[in-house]
Amino acid sequence: MKKFILFSLWGLVMGLASCNDDDTENIYVQDASLSNLTTNSISFDSNGGTENFSVTCTVMPTAVSDSEWITVDRISSSNKVHTFSVTASENSLSEDRTGYVKITAGKNSETISVVQTGSVLSPDPGIQESEPLLGIKAKDIEADIKAGWNIGNTLEAIGGESAWGNPKINEEYVAGIKAAGFNAVRIPCSWDSYIIDKTNNTIDPKWLDRVNEVVGYVLDQDLYAILNIHWDGGWLENNIEFASKPELVDKQKALWTQIATRLGHYNEKLLFAGLNEPNAGNEWGSKNDNILAMKALLDYEQAFVDAVRGVGGNNSTRTLVVQAPHTSINMAYDYMDELPNDPSGDGYMMVEAHFYDPSEYTIMEEDGAWSTYVKFFWGKDFHQGGNRDCTWGEESSMLSQLQKMQNKFVNKGIPVIIGEYGAYPEEHISKNVTFSDSEIEIVKASREYWYQCFTKYARETGVLPFVWDTGELINRNTGEVNQSKQYIIDALIK
Repeated sequence: MKKFILFSLWGLVMGLASCNDDDTENIYVQDASLSNLTTNSISFDSNGGTENFSVTCTVMPTAVSDSEWITVDRISSSNKVHTFSVTASENSLSEDRTGYVKITAGKNSETISVVQTGSVLSPDPGIQESEPLLGIKAKDIEADIKAGWNIGNTLEAIGGESAWGNPKINEEYVAGIKAAGFNAVRIPCSWDSYIIDKTNNTIDPKWLDRVNEVVGYVLDQDLYAILNIHWDGGWLENNIEFASKPELVDKQKALWTQIATRLGHYNEKLLFAGLNEPNAGNEWGSKNDNILAMKALLDYEQAFVDAVRGVGGNNSTRTLVVQAPHTSINMAYDYMDELPNDPSGDGYMMVEAHFYDPSEYTIMEEDGAWSTYVKFFWGKDFHQGGNRDCTWGEESSMLSQLQKMQNKFVNKGIPVIIGEYGAYPEEHISKNVTFSDSEIEIVKASREYWYQCFTKYARETGVLPFVWDTGELINRNTGEVNQSKQYIIDALIK
């Protein structure tokens, strides 16, 4: 239950510090229901939650936190009393953590410490007995995967599995993915925020256990699973320059050694992907700079391969996925002329790119972001004759991009996944334009056509498509398809 926290400042003991420039008013946190209680801290259990505090002051105070897992919001201001809420996200780490809220009024400031307990470790499940190998190579997986799914904004969320608004992954949800017609699941995952020993890059065993549990949900449904190191705060993805950095190579090896060890008991239906969207080079940059950036990226990908293979066991023949620079099809086609060396030989590697073209249609949210209008009508038969029609990236361009991956890799025996693709024009209507009901139906039909075209073209060119979803299409609690989005599921599976 929410309650007000009584906070006594040093000034209450030493003469009541001023909260304005004229030293005429006191700043303090009060709770009428606990008039004699004084404290300078707020505590949460590992599940997180919200607590309120009030500041009485003649000037408008501000309150900010120093930690991503703490959110501070102003609730109200009336008669010198300013009320704020402090929300802590779930703590998936086994260790307790502490952050601070800084309150500033005029020239004065004070802090409230926010303490949260760690998750209670479950009994150590140990390392499960290895599942028997199935003799699966990357080409076998390519032939078997029909449609892939992303569990987005969940295990990769910074601050805890539920920090970005989705519930924890459960077995019903994974079963729902299968029931909808998908037979492969990509699991974006964060690791950096779960490191409990920065010197040795040691991952909290509780988090390894939780990821192992989710992977188990997927494989228990007889689906393929792809587990990666996602954006992860950008520690690697945003630091790929013209030469690799030894400390990042070492960290990449350390993390993947632990991941591969903990999850090594699964057979080849679990794939590992070394990164997500590595910011190596620039599609519009110089050729020489892009070549150097690609070499740096290759060092990090080689560290990934060496770490997984070094664990041995089922990891010796597990399919590994390496990413194109920026996961850009154009960058892959122009610069990805070499893959990491695989000690296990040929046939155990895939290449990954992503697809969000044309960006004004798929991901742009508001007019003017890139000096253009948000587009709502994709496909030659859906144009409405105005500035909301797409002007590039339509059917022939989409197919041409996928054919680049087919010619560069698939035809040479190297499977390709499109690890993410999606288009979200419906979500952006209210920010830009008012459409009639009939126009909205056209927007939906156009979106359905975009998904249908991309998935069809991907399969025709031998590319494996994994649709990006953050909870829009399938209910995360029940596994039921959201009926208003059934048409998108139908387009994907068709």
